[in-house]
Amino acid sequence: MENELFQSRKIRAVIFDFDGTLYGDQKLWTRLVQETLADISIKVTAEQALDKARSMIADGTFYNISGIAIALAKNSGVQGYDVNLRDRFLQKLDIIMDETGPGDELAHLLSSLQDHDIRMGIVTFQRLPRLQRRLEIWKLKQYFRSIVTPDHMAEFKPSPLPFIRAIGELGVGARESLVVGDEPVDMIGAKKAGALAIGLPNGFFSREELALAGADHMITSLTDLDALLLQK
Repeated sequence: MENELFQSRKIRAVIFDFDGTLYGDQKLWTRLVQETLADISIKVTAEQALDKARSMIADGTFYNISGIAIALAKNSGVQGYDVNLRDRFLQKLDIIMDETGPGDELAHLLSSLQDHDIRMGIVTFQRLPRLQRRLEIWKLKQYFRSIVTPDHMAEFKPSPLPFIRAIGELGVGARESLVVGDEPVDMIGAKKAGALAIGLPNGFFSREELALAGADHMITSLTDLDALLLQK
């Protein structure tokens, strides 16, 4: 992060997105779309899954990753699989997450931030019961003092309201807060809430799209936060 961003700010809180930020990337998402569709005998390549994601982003119909599988199924003439495909996608994701765990790097980062008295929260579209179950399985729940999902409020990202709520629950000021996410809605909401916005182009959105949405800085890995926040 540019040094001047810290000249008048002391970052005391980090708010993370979950999917695509704390866990998962473009390769995993396209693989899961492929495997989900293979269950109903629809074969697509990783490139086709990526192209569909990009086209849905362009026309404003991208809302969640499982929606890519549903859209490709409809393109193949298969109807009525919306709920079924979403459930299949999430089941496959759960299996992978159970097998891989959170990863040593993530656990080390969260522990390091906590040791330096940096408060942490999550603002994510993922539903609360599913998220809480995942954090408990991974033994990461203790790191997050605030979790805000659509279960808590109707108006969500790119609205600043979920970020404002998280900042309040963390007991810090907006200027002391930093948001890390992989989608433009994270950047837009963070900036409107008065926080710094850090883009992680890990998913289907490019660096350019995150920058256009207002990102103050880009990182290529969550591990970059150690250098940005703890070794200034």
